[in-house]
Order: sequence, then C-alpha cells, then structure tokens
Amino acid sequence: QLKDKTPPPRIELRGEVVLQNADFEALNASRSQEEGLFANPRNAAAGTLRQLDPRIAAKRPLDVFIYGIGDQEGIDLSVQKDLIDHIERWGFQPCPFLREASGADELIAIYEEVMEVRDDLPFDIDGLVIKVQGAELREQLGMRARSPRWAVALKFPARQETTKLLDIQVQVGRTGALTPVAHLEPVNVGGVTVSRAGLHNPKEIARKDLRIGDDVVIQRAGDVIPQVVKPVDSLRDGSQKPYEFPTSCPECNGAVHYPEEEIIPYCDNFQCPAQIRGRLEHFASRRALDIDGLGEKLIDQLVTEGLVTVPSDLYSLSVEQVAGLDRMAVKSAENLLAALEVSKGRPFSRVLHALGIRHVGERVAELIVDDTLDIDTLMAADEERLAQIEGLGEIIARSIVAFFELPAVQNEIKVLRDAGLTFHQEKDETSGTDGAFSGLTVVITGTLPTLSRDDAKQKIIASGGKVVGSVSSKTDLLLAGEKAGSKLKKATDLGIEVIDEEELLNRVGE
Repeated sequence: QLKDKTPPPRIELRGEVVLQNADFEALNASRSQEEGLFANPRNAAAGTLRQLDPRIAAKRPLDVFIYGIGDQEGIDLSVQKDLIDHIERWGFQPCPFLREASGADELIAIYEEVMEVRDDLPFDIDGLVIKVQGAELREQLGMRARSPRWAVALKFPARQETTKLLDIQVQVGRTGALTPVAHLEPVNVGGVTVSRAGLHNPKEIARKDLRIGDDVVIQRAGDVIPQVVKPVDSLRDGSQKPYEFPTSCPECNGAVHYPEEEIIPYCDNFQCPAQIRGRLEHFASRRALDIDGLGEKLIDQLVTEGLVTVPSDLYSLSVEQVAGLDRMAVKSAENLLAALEVSKGRPFSRVLHALGIRHVGERVAELIVDDTLDIDTLMAADEERLAQIEGLGEIIARSIVAFFELPAVQNEIKVLRDAGLTFHQEKDETSGTDGAFSGLTVVITGTLPTLSRDDAKQKIIASGGKVVGSVSSKTDLLLAGEKAGSKLKKATDLGIEVIDEEELLNRVGE
C-alpha cells in the first residue's frame, strides 16, 4: 500500500531486484547441505524470481530499487528528480547511490568515484546509468525501438585477476564439436570462484600463445562469463609447455576433421559416447521434445546400462527396464514412459530441432519445416535447394545434407517414424490465415519487456504472420526489444518498419 494518501490513478514503476551482499551471506548460511549454496547474489536473486512457489520467494531478502516509470495517469514525472522524490514519498526505495552532474567532467569524476568504491558497496554493480533530466531534452533525443536515447549505460572494466593455467582439456559436444576448456587454479573474481574458462577453438589458443603452466590474466566478461585474457609473459621461466590440440577424439579416439570454412574441429564418430549422451540430452530438452523426467543422470544410467544408444531406443523401453535403474521405481518408470508418449505429439519443427543437426537450432528448424513440410522432401533436397530457404545459407545447407547422408541417421529416422513421431506439417499449420500480421514476414530481435521471444512468435503466427531469423529485403516488420543490435540497424537501412512489444500487443488486440 502506498504511503501517500493521494496516489495517482495509475502508475507503472520500473526497478531492479537486488540481493544485497550481507543478505546473500545470511541466505547461504541458512541453507542446508542438501540444498547447496548459491554461487553469487545475482544467481540467487534470479533463481528466487523464477521460483514457482511464491512462499519461498517471499522468505528471501530481496530489495527492489525503483529507477523509472512506464505508464502514468494523473501525474507528470518526466523529470528524474521529481520521480525520485515521489518514489520515496510513496514508500519505495530508489537507488541509494544517486548523483547529479552538469557536464562531461562531472560525469567522469562521478564514474571514477563509483569505480573506486564499487567493491565497498553493499551490493554488486557493473556500471552506471546516465540519464538526461529534463522532459524537453528527453523529447528532443527521442527513443530507439525499445530504449531511450536520453539514457545510456556506462560499464566498468571487467574485474581481472591472475592465476595459473593448470591444463587445457577438450570437451566433446553432441554434434562432435571439440571445444578446449582452460582448467585454472581457483581464484576469486568479483565474488565468484573461477576454476574453468572456455577457450573457443584451437586458433584462439594459438592467437593468445597460451601454454600449460602459464600465469594468465582472467576476467568475467560482463561480470558473468569467465575468459582467459592473456598470459603474463614476464612470469615465464621456461617450464611452460605449448599446447598441442589432439588429432583424435579424447572420448572415443575417433578421427578429427575441420569442416570447410570452419575453425572448430569435429569428431567423425557418430557413436562417440560423449555425442550419444549429448544428443540424448538435447533430444529430451525443454525446447526440443521436452520429455519430463529424462535428465542428465537418468540418461547417463540408460547409456551405461546399454539400454539406449540413440533417441529411438527410448521408445522401446519397458517399465521393468527403467524401474530397475538406480533411484527409479515402477511409478517413476511409468511417468517416464507416459512423457515419452506425449513427446510423440510434438510438431515436426520440434522433432527436427531435437535431431541435433549441426547449425540447425529452433528457429532454423521452423524455417525448414515451413518450406519443406515433410521429412521426405527435406532428405531429398540438395545443398542448392536448401540454401534458397530464407534464413539458411551454404554452410547450414551443407550440414543438413551431410547429416541425412549418414546411414545411421537414415535408419534412426525410420525407427522414429515407426514409433509415431511427427515428421510432417500441413500447409495450414504454418500460420494463421487472417489477422493483423497476415502475409507478413517478421523478424524478432532484442529483449522484450514482458514477452519471451517464443510468446511473441506465437502471437505473430496466430495472427497470420511468419517469423524468420534474419533481416532481408523480404522482411516486412522488425519486432525490436532492448539491445537489438545489428538487425535493427539493417532493418533501418532497408527502410523496414520497426515495432515494439506494445505495438505488437495493440495489433493483436491485447
């Protein structure tokens, strides 16, 4: 309840949820060994907001700092200082660190001041937001598709620490991609213990001249993703060893090759154990076939026991086989088989995505299905035909053709079809025939305020539109959110109409 006795008829407040450091420490101290500890305040706050049980979220000490407004009625808070005054009067908390500046020199001084004390603040920050105060100036500066030109984020440099590069190990993904990972002497970077960091590909290792035993500078990009920045050359003593990328797969000893125009090596063995597990995890994942109860640990048991080596094996499992596994019983086995039965009804685009074809993600799978409509047409298509599908290209087309040329894949498709999975799509399923977006091709980019991209896409499709992944001269509309990036620029250059989430909802009548 607002403390002000005469509140406006309607006001939409916008803010950021924060878990302060002292509260984070207390929260971790209260958790049992079985629950495990949160890694950092950011993860704990995000996890709390995603809680399905509001009672759990209510028990956690979250704060919200109000920084702006959306819709308003009966009041004018377009001047930032007026907004802050009202926020406090109503009983809300604005950001506790606010400064006013009248020029660039003062802004720089404030930036340096905050950067100096950031580690002493009671909560984590990664930069400042600078806003123009006056309504008239804000109006002159205007808006981007989903963010104001009168406000800009000024980030701090990533925190860096030095540690030892103990080893470089290679992970094998579900498509056979070999990805090097740096194993580091654990070091605290901005409140998070870092012991591993991705190195992307062999050329990245060579470019940075990383050697086993090096002292290396690491940082968390965006205060999130660990990165190895560079070696400390001055600390080398001759004991460091140059890294040689393996010429065979570390999981199965299979041959390794570099596909044309790619810098990532791949394992050629379709039966590689790491690929088998990865494919099964992807097949069952939420955005693929969403098989409830089929997680990493159960997949590991199924593979280890020899019950499953390809996704189609899942559909021949019996209750007795599953119930005999560790931590499983008859009821949980029946639930798994019921979930597998439900997965047979997933649309063709989800099945195609679940197959795990290299470069074919959720959106590309939808583009392919909208064009080819069934698996037979897709498997018969050559590279030239596939490359003509909007949003694809030569590399993706080549990957698809190579995938379906594998005898093991051809057999897998046959068994999955016999099991009852969906491998076709009727023409009238691709989009609605009448509505606000009827006949329009739409691209979605950036982060929308309230809708997920999938939610927005479904609304567009239900209103007759087609959603594709890339901007071209054939694109009719761009739905843009925050951090829209290059797609927004390209759409603007091509003169394509740009709309935001509010306009989307208006057009579909919500």
